[in-house]
Amino acid sequence: MLRQKNFFIKYYIGISLLFAIVIVSISCIIFKRTYKVFMRNTNSTEQLQKTFNAMHNDCENIEPYIITQLPKDFGKYPINKRKKLFIKILLPIALSVNKQLKAENTLLISINKKIKMDKTLSRSEYLFLEKEKKNYKTNNVCQLIKRANTVPVSLMLAQAAAESGWGSSKFAIYYNNIYGIHRKHQDAEKPIVMIYKNLKDATWSYVMNLNTNAAYKDFRDTRYKMGKKQDPYALAGYLNMYSVKRSRYITIIQNIISANGLREYDNCRLSVRKVDYK
Repeated sequence: MLRQKNFFIKYYIGISLLFAIVIVSISCIIFKRTYKVFMRNTNSTEQLQKTFNAMHNDCENIEPYIITQLPKDFGKYPINKRKKLFIKILLPIALSVNKQLKAENTLLISINKKIKMDKTLSRSEYLFLEKEKKNYKTNNVCQLIKRANTVPVSLMLAQAAAESGWGSSKFAIYYNNIYGIHRKHQDAEKPIVMIYKNLKDATWSYVMNLNTNAAYKDFRDTRYKMGKKQDPYALAGYLNMYSVKRSRYITIIQNIISANGLREYDNCRLSVRKVDYK
């Protein structure tokens, strides 16, 4: 009887330690918001095209090759070729951001279950929850789950294409601002748009705008109701406040999605092989 009791105690301790290790690992990934990817820069569009041509990407195995900024001559590239290359550049960035958002969402759901069952949160869970409350500007865990969520890749691509002219705009090339995000407080000595260190930072800013701004509450509520099967075409219908074009902007985004077959990229996945920063 004593041996059986000791066995169950050891088993419980082992499971608890394993769970704690998993939680800490996920928290570290989310806190740092990093993913092991190639970080690269290039000076010419032709050089960039050759790099992507040499890859053997398929939708289920996209190389995590992230370009920090568009080449200065990107806007001069023929439109048909530029569109295809623009998608290749942004796809791994969008997938990388969504991978981290999904990890956040999964952990928040797990934490919420423990709260409902009146279970004590571990220190790593507590710290993660407090950080998420700050990042997503809400103390409500249910709202956190709605906010810390993915955005359809096709919607990311379509909005980036619309806001940057498929990567040809000055803001995209010189400021890495591919989503047309303006400064909250204008300064006569600075550009009217935000300046980003790289394209991934711009993408994070874009998704955090959708995930926290009061103007997109209906977007978030609808996305939550959709569950895992997010409909980018329908979600675009809640983006009228993103542009001064209002309802016409919705039509523009929906047309870009359908005309360029962007929905096929919603099911793409990053390569799982380990890659180091360079």
